[in-house]
Amino acid sequence: FKDKGSKWLWDNCECINNQYVCFRQELNVKSFKKAYINLCCDTTYELYVNGTFVNFGQYLAMPENKFFDKLDITEYLKNGKNVIAIEVYYQGCSSSCYAKGTPGLIYFTEIDGKVYPNDNVLLTHDAGYTEGELPLISSQLGPSFEFDAKKAENWKDTGFVPGENWKNAAVFDFDKILAED
Repeated sequence: FKDKGSKWLWDNCECINNQYVCFRQELNVKSFKKAYINLCCDTTYELYVNGTFVNFGQYLAMPENKFFDKLDITEYLKNGKNVIAIEVYYQGCSSSCYAKGTPGLIYFTEIDGKVYPNDNVLLTHDAGYTEGELPLISSQLGPSFEFDAKKAENWKDTGFVPGENWKNAAVFDFDKILAED
């Protein structure tokens, strides 16, 4: 990822357990034949391209042994402005199916062999989810979640204009993160 110019991104605020962070990047593409996105995060993600759901998941890997997903996004792109929207959930507390790591997202998009690193990415926290300490479903599964659809924004669509609650994603040193985890 580093050789593609990608960076480990997260919010530069106090890191708490149970966070939902929305990442948004706009790409302008003139024409294309094939497009992929390669991504990795701590805990789980949902990927949308131009407002259309593409994939969710992530391998529950140990923090020092990260895996990435390579996804074909050709059918979701169009000529002109495109929006890559990724919502990342960070659990933050260890359970029997998750080992606590450093929150973050790293990715790059590859269109006809040209690499678009994760530059100029904006983020915000998803207002629909309650963040922080919540009751555990069980010690095996981790915390429960609370979601209020009335508070959620339609930030994944191309016509959405980020407001004042959106800011530039902070960049963290991935090598240092792996050494600390």
